[in-house]
Amino acid sequence: MSGSSFRYETIARELSDAIRQGTYPPGSRMPSVRQICRQYEVSLGTALLAFRVLEHAGLLSARPKSGFYVQSQTFAETDGEPVPSRPPPEPTPVTGGRLTFSVLSTFRDPKLLRLGTTATPSEDLLPLKALGRILSGVARRDYSATATYGDPAGHLGLRAQIARRIAEAGCYCSPDEIVITSGCQESTVLSLSAVAQAGDTIAIESPTFYGILHAIETLGMRALEVPTHPREGVDLDALETLIQQQVIKACVLMPSCQNPLGASMSTQNKRRLMALLAEANIPLIEDDALGELTFTRPRPKAAKAFDETGNALYCGSFSKTLGPGYRLGWIVPGRHWESVVYLKAVTNVHAPILSQVMLAEFLGGGGYTRCINRAVRLYQQRAGVMRQWIRDFFPIGTRVTNPECGFLLWVELPSEINGVELYRRSLTKGIGIAPGIIFSPTDSYIHHIRLSCAGIADAVEAQQAVQIVGRIAKDMLE
Repeated sequence: MSGSSFRYETIARELSDAIRQGTYPPGSRMPSVRQICRQYEVSLGTALLAFRVLEHAGLLSARPKSGFYVQSQTFAETDGEPVPSRPPPEPTPVTGGRLTFSVLSTFRDPKLLRLGTTATPSEDLLPLKALGRILSGVARRDYSATATYGDPAGHLGLRAQIARRIAEAGCYCSPDEIVITSGCQESTVLSLSAVAQAGDTIAIESPTFYGILHAIETLGMRALEVPTHPREGVDLDALETLIQQQVIKACVLMPSCQNPLGASMSTQNKRRLMALLAEANIPLIEDDALGELTFTRPRPKAAKAFDETGNALYCGSFSKTLGPGYRLGWIVPGRHWESVVYLKAVTNVHAPILSQVMLAEFLGGGGYTRCINRAVRLYQQRAGVMRQWIRDFFPIGTRVTNPECGFLLWVELPSEINGVELYRRSLTKGIGIAPGIIFSPTDSYIHHIRLSCAGIADAVEAQQAVQIVGRIAKDMLE
C-alpha cells in the first residue's frame, strides 16, 4: 500500500493524538467529515475512512444525522467474532497438502490481487532499499565468505543480534543457544524431527497455520486439534483433558499472534501452559513468526520466557517483518540443541551466509525497531478499516476476528457459503483469498476464509476487492 493511497491513516493518527491530548474531550462532537475534507484537502471517502479507523479503535461513535462524537471510554469490540472452535478429540493423519499447494500456487500470478492467499507483509512497510544497500556492500566486502561452508548453527554476529532482540520477549539466552534456519518453516520441521517420529501425535491449535500442517504431513505424524478461542488462544482446559486421554509427543502452538486468528494468550495462561507441559514432559514448539507484530508495545512475553525445563523450542522468523525472500529464521532449541544442529547440518548445511551477515548489520544499526513500530501502528489501522468493509459488504451473519496483532483476519461465513467455492469464484475476478479448509486437517472450516490487510497496492483497490468478494458471497446465498 503506498503512502499516498493511505492519507486517511495520517488523518486518523493526528485526530487520535488530538483526542488523547484533550483537544476533543469525551462527549464532544468532532469536526464534520466535510470540514476534514477541506482541512486536509482530501476526498469525502478518505475523510470517512479516517473516522471509521477511530470508530473501530473505540475513540469515536457515530450518531445518525449528527456526526461523530468522542467516546467517554474506549472499549474492546467482541460482537460478531467467530465462535471458538470445537474440533474432534481424536488425532488424525494430515492429507490436505495438495489442496493447500494448489491455493498457494495462485499467488505466483503477478496479476492476482492477493487478499489473503499468503500471509506476506505489506511491501511498503519493509525496509527493502536499506536492506538492498547493505547486502550490496556485504557482497563486495565479504564475497570470499561464499567460498567456504559456514557454521551449521549460523553466523555468530546474527545470533548475537537475535539474542538481544528476543530478550524483549522475555527469552534470555546466549548466541551459542541459537540456531539460524531458512525461515520459520524449516524451524518447525527441524524442531518436530528433533522431538518426534513418524506416527506420533502432535497437538496443534484449531485452526492453525497450514505450514504447520505441511510439516506434520511431510514427517508422517498425526495432528490432534485443540479447541482455540479467537482472542484468548488455545483452550488450556481442553488441552489438559487431551493430555490425559491421548499420548501426545509434542505441541506446536502460536501463543503470541496466532495465524490465522490473531489471538494472543495472556501472560497467566502462558505460565499455565508451560507448567502443564512440563508436568507431562511434552515439548512445546513455539511458532513466534508474528509475535513481533502485536499491537501492544512493548510486545508481550513469549511462552518460552516461562520455560524452566529447557523443553520448549522457540522458533522465529524475519519473513513477516523484513521480507520472506531472505528466508532467515531461528530456533532456541533448549535441551534439544544438539539434535537440532545435527539435523540442520545434514539437511542443508547452513542458511545463506551473505544474507545472515547483511541482516546482522541491519539489526545492529537500530533500523529494525523503527520498522516494526511503524508496521504495527499501520497494520492495526488497516485491520480496523478492512473489518468495517467486511461488515459493509459481506452477507448478514458474517463474523470476523478483532485481532490484537498482525495483518490477518479470520472470517466465518454463513453456513450456506462454501469457502472453497468462494475462493474459486474470487479467482475468476482476479482476487486471491485463502479458504478456511486449508487451516485444519479435518475439514473443520469449510465455511471460513482468511483475509489479509497487507500486501495490497492501494486502499481503493483493496476496498473494491473486498466489495467484490462480499458480492460473490451474497450471490451464493441466492
